[in-house]
Amino acid sequence: MSGHLGDPIKTYRTQGHHEDCFTVKIYGGNNVEVLNNTGAVYTARCAEVYVGSCPPYLLGEDEGYYEMEGNTILLKPDADKNVYHIVACTIESFTTEFPIVKFMSPMADSAPHPYAVDSQGYHYLFVDEVRIRDCAEGEDPFVHYLSRFDLTPGETPGEPTTPVKVHGKTIKKLYSGGGKTMMYYTPFPQEYYDMYMSGKHNTLHFDDGSEEALSKEAYVDIMEKYGEEQGLSPFSTETIVGHGFFE
Repeated sequence: MSGHLGDPIKTYRTQGHHEDCFTVKIYGGNNVEVLNNTGAVYTARCAEVYVGSCPPYLLGEDEGYYEMEGNTILLKPDADKNVYHIVACTIESFTTEFPIVKFMSPMADSAPHPYAVDSQGYHYLFVDEVRIRDCAEGEDPFVHYLSRFDLTPGETPGEPTTPVKVHGKTIKKLYSGGGKTMMYYTPFPQEYYDMYMSGKHNTLHFDDGSEEALSKEAYVDIMEKYGEEQGLSPFSTETIVGHGFFE
């Protein structure tokens, strides 16, 4: 592409955790070329290009975020479809019900934390694979999510804002495989249960001192109901280009 379009208007290097990933060159007319150390891996003329950066309200000295423009890039290839490609350590494709109107990507702990906002105010957290329904304009979406992350009280700063009940009893603790563990929101509970809890003795402990075995069906039901109550839902992407690390 570069041979036909002259010099790029802007060039960015996307980031992973402590490493560079892809070089992204943006030419006139929103023509985009993405390269790794072997050459171009993605080219497109895009309807929209969003260059990830940190919103000013997250740059306070106590927030822990910092600016690195272009650490991730969001592309919309087709103006008539809500299909998007995010360029980070991989290139991922996803589809939304409503069009994206905002894309930000603050850096923290040497890694990007990209998120997008659609025309209805839904926030999409790419690292956590979560869509948030009720995050206010100007609110830190990561703090919003963390405050709803934990279903059991006293385990993390994300202690539940409202008690989580099963059969009218409040969940106090989860034991899995004989040891106490966190019970936090998982957007894909079936996969999580299969990976981390299947084959173990899983037990819920309640505020009245009673206990109850936790089946996969019950675990999934709790997570789905909690997500609906808290405005959290699963959000996933599909990899179209694998890791683009530079040596």
